[in-house]
Amino acid sequence: MGHKPLLHVHNVTKRYKKTTVVHEFQLTAQKGELIGLYGPNGAGKSTIIKMISGIVSPTSGTITVNGLTRKANRRQYAQYVSYMPDHFQFRQPLTVMEFLMFYARLRHVSKSDVLAAIDKVGLTEKQHDYVSTLSKGMGQRLLLAQVLFSGSSLILLDEPTNGLDDEWLMNLQRLLRQLKVENKTVLFSTHLYSFANDVSDRVIRIERTKK
Repeated sequence: MGHKPLLHVHNVTKRYKKTTVVHEFQLTAQKGELIGLYGPNGAGKSTIIKMISGIVSPTSGTITVNGLTRKANRRQYAQYVSYMPDHFQFRQPLTVMEFLMFYARLRHVSKSDVLAAIDKVGLTEKQHDYVSTLSKGMGQRLLLAQVLFSGSSLILLDEPTNGLDDEWLMNLQRLLRQLKVENKTVLFSTHLYSFANDVSDRVIRIERTKK
């Protein structure tokens, strides 16, 4: 574990006006680590994930991925990071395949890799269905397919268990372990402690800030 960490979060704080959502959070993650952020709703788990992804800027503190900050190296930083939001919202009239191929072209990913990801998340029979017809759980699986073919070194999953039944919670554990085998660093948030404890190398409890 003496190598340079892939992810380093140092004293990161996020405030919205007078409300502090995250206070001086710290995290170091090596390549191939699988880390769960566990805690109640409103504890700041999603905000931490979004700050690391670059969607939200921290009020203070620093975040580096492979030694890069997003502010100084926006394009390179983005190549290392893939983010899955906590819920699926997409209203354009696209099929599952069209939706994923749109993102695949941005990542220069082949159609065969997209088809493999669709198969891994169990949506092969739905690939020609419109995304607007998918259930909540299938929408989560569609978003998961997108990060599976991204090729990113750091995978950020915000509440990936939302809407999944027991069978697919087990399948998600299998897919996360496979990403670890592929030497991907995975950071995910969840309110399900048993899930986080079963699959993670480390579980970090996030408490609501009192600041």
